[in-house]
Parts: sequence; C-alpha cells; structure tokens
Amino acid sequence: MIPYQKYTQCTDISGYVPNHFGNFYLSIGVLVVMLGAALALATSLVLIPVLIAAAVAVIAFCTWYLYHRLICLSPKEVCAIGVVTNVLHPNVETIASKGGDNDATINILLAPGPLDYNEAVTAYTGHAQGNLVAEQSYITNALLPYATAAGSTESFNHLKGLHCEFEGNGIATLLAFAEVILALLIAILVLTLVAGPWAAPLIFLLWIIAALLGAAGLFNDLFNPPVAQETDTQGNPGNVTMGDIVAVSGDWIYDGGHSGWNEIHAVHNCLKIATIGGDPNQTSTWTWPTEINGMPFVTDTDVTAAVNYWCGMMSKAGGAVKGGTMTDPGNNWVVHPIVDGCQQPPVIV
Repeated sequence: MIPYQKYTQCTDISGYVPNHFGNFYLSIGVLVVMLGAALALATSLVLIPVLIAAAVAVIAFCTWYLYHRLICLSPKEVCAIGVVTNVLHPNVETIASKGGDNDATINILLAPGPLDYNEAVTAYTGHAQGNLVAEQSYITNALLPYATAAGSTESFNHLKGLHCEFEGNGIATLLAFAEVILALLIAILVLTLVAGPWAAPLIFLLWIIAALLGAAGLFNDLFNPPVAQETDTQGNPGNVTMGDIVAVSGDWIYDGGHSGWNEIHAVHNCLKIATIGGDPNQTSTWTWPTEINGMPFVTDTDVTAAVNYWCGMMSKAGGAVKGGTMTDPGNNWVVHPIVDGCQQPPVIV
C-alpha cells in the first residue's frame, strides 16, 4: 500500500467557483501581448505592472484550482474496490494541457458491475458501490451539470467508472513560485519609484532572481514531473496497471472543473488486492473473481464485506504510517521506532 500527498481542498457549494480555464488562458494571452509591447518600449515602469498583473493572474488561477473547483460529497474518506481500466502518468503534454497540473489518474470499474463501458449508466449505478458514480442530488439541486452522452465519450464514461486522481505538486509549486515572484516584482517597483541611482545594482539583481525563479517554476512544472515508481509520493499510482483489482480510498468529490462527474480526489491510499479474471490486456475476456483472499466476491453483499475488510485494513495501515495508533503507545512513533518509539517494558521471569 502506498500513501499519497494531498494539495487540494474540496469545498461546499457556497465556496465553489465555476470553471475559469478559458478566462485564465485569455488573460494570459492578453498579458503576453502587453508584455511584448512593454518590452518594445523598454520602459521598466510599464513592464513591472504588467508582470505584477501576470503574477496575480497565476496566483488567482492556482488558488481557484486548489481550493474552489472541487465540491465535497462526503465529510469522511470513502473507499472503493474496482478494476483498473487505464492509467495516466503525467508528461509534458498532459501537464501543459491542464495548466500545470501534474496529477496522475486511474479509472476503475466498480465491483460487481459491468466490465466494459458499453452498458447504460444505470447498470453501473445500480449495484453496491454504484452511488459513488451516480449523480448526486446535492449537486443537481444546485443546478450544476453532469456529463452527458452528447459530450465527449471520455467524460461520459466517468459516470460509469470511478475516476481517481493521485495528486502531484505542480499547481501548489506554481503557486509558491508565483507568490515569491510577486513579492520580488513589488520590491522592484518600489525601489524603481523611490530609490536613487544607487539602487540600480540591487534592482538588477532582483530582476535576475525573479527571472530565474520564473524559469525554475516552469521547468519544475513541465519537465520534472514525479517519477513513476512505487516509492514515489508525489502523484503516481506506482506499478498499478490495467487489469489490477485495487482498493482505493480518498476524498469523494464532484469535479466542477470539467463537464461534471464524481471522483476520488485526492487518493489517500491505493492497494492492489487481486487481478481480474481472463487476459488483463483484453477487456473482452474479463470476469470478476469469485473470491479474493478467501472471501467470496460475487454478490453485492460479498462486495460490501470485501470493501469493509480491505478498507479497514488500509485505514489501520495508514494510521501506522502516520505515527502509530493511540491504543498502542509502543507503535506511536514518528521518525522510527528505535529513535522515538516507546520501548516495551522488560519481561522478568
């Protein structure tokens, strides 16, 4: 089992802000044109406010992306069992298309439902775990949309399979860079307006630092995504592959940054528990196993029991990873049991 990082925070309906991707890219385009004009004029007092406006736009976008686009569907962590149908690891193309987001994703078909995406939506929502992908009245009553068959096939399939996101640090890192650059630009503006010629070397140095930070932020976001390996905790599902049956836990949310669907975002834990029956690379041969680890896995009741068992095991393991359990002080370590764990009392016979 791998624990993952979390950078986003879901909100309730009152804190939700609709998709602003289009406005963000439009504002960046306008700012690029303004920046070109400012450079042509070569006037620092024109250039600095333009760059400050660009930094503020990036900060506003990152803040929305992290804190105002995901709507909480449950106050508690949810857990599900399903078979992996595809895995997306972040790369330059996907990161650029998502405005710097370097999350990795998997889609899972939930047990014991259909094992392809060709059935009616009700076939995926009418079993033990179907509520996780079903439209929620909390969302529809707020007049927020869900994907439809008239839209993209991929989006509509998210109403059939559960989309799960393993968070990378791309947007959070971009926000941190933008905030530091904004502070530097404000300092440059103040020095340019109020300081004498003696401040020119300092202003030049601040320009260099701001430029280097901007370049470093862009490189980190686009060309240095997390490495896809099992020990990584920055947003990759390790060695999970198509055909693996996994237990996944995390925040259950409605993603309003797209055409609308429910997902687990962020994934807190992911555990491979079995492999689908048939050829893992040929979905037409897939069948649910009749048991997993000696537990029956056929009916809704069986699946519910399996979810409770595996998710309970993950919860206990997650508590140990985070420092142990309160019921056993000997396990309540943070660094390592040898360093700061409680030593068991000696047994005298």
